[in-house]
Amino acid sequence: MKSSVASKQESVPVEMFLRIQHPTLNPDDITEGLGIEPEHTVHAGPAASRSGVRRLHSESYWLARLPSLGLRERMVQGMRSFSPQASMSSVTKEQLSRLRDATQYDVHILDALQPLLDKKEFLQKLTRDGSIVLLVQRTDRTAPLALRMSLPRLTELGIALEID
Repeated sequence: MKSSVASKQESVPVEMFLRIQHPTLNPDDITEGLGIEPEHTVHAGPAASRSGVRRLHSESYWLARLPSLGLRERMVQGMRSFSPQASMSSVTKEQLSRLRDATQYDVHILDALQPLLDKKEFLQKLTRDGSIVLLVQRTDRTAPLALRMSLPRLTELGIALEID
């Protein structure tokens, strides 16, 4: 029998994307700085489409899907958001208690932010002139959306949250 936390977390399908907009930075520099391959990029400045239509992009745009792990891996990653050395075998009661307070969305968001934790300085550089947004797309819009644990981490990294 699954625990109620496990079944709740498995029942919340979400997709998450990181969107960065910056007035001058080359999208390739963003890719290199984050170590994440984007799905779509646009470089600030003049551009022409394949059909020859000329455009002027006022800012660079970078969008990447953030990977989703399985429940066990998400739990470990959630623990690592509190302690980078955590593993399922070394999780303390205190860490489990903190994760128990997290909603299913918190676990998904903390999981998505995990690869960005060691990129904090680069993210701060981006937010000086640009913006970073975590886009959360929910397929089940009937489930209530509650966040308890992930908002401080988003704030720490300078990332805004948009929920669709």
